[in-house]
Amino acid sequence: MDSRREPAAQIFVVRVAHNEPYLPDDHWSATIVHVASGARRTIVSYDDLRGFIEERRARSSHD
Repeated sequence: MDSRREPAAQIFVVRVAHNEPYLPDDHWSATIVHVASGARRTIVSYDDLRGFIEERRARSSHD
């Protein structure tokens, strides 16, 4: 039998909103929540999104 353990699934909820109407169409912000921990962050770029997900996944693998 294989003793390797599959990483637990992680669930994130992302709510994206366009900001003020006078700003360019590509200007947005979002709130991301890691469901298991309740950790929440406001993000303004895809790098922020990726960073939050990677951070939470790393923490989960150590728990």
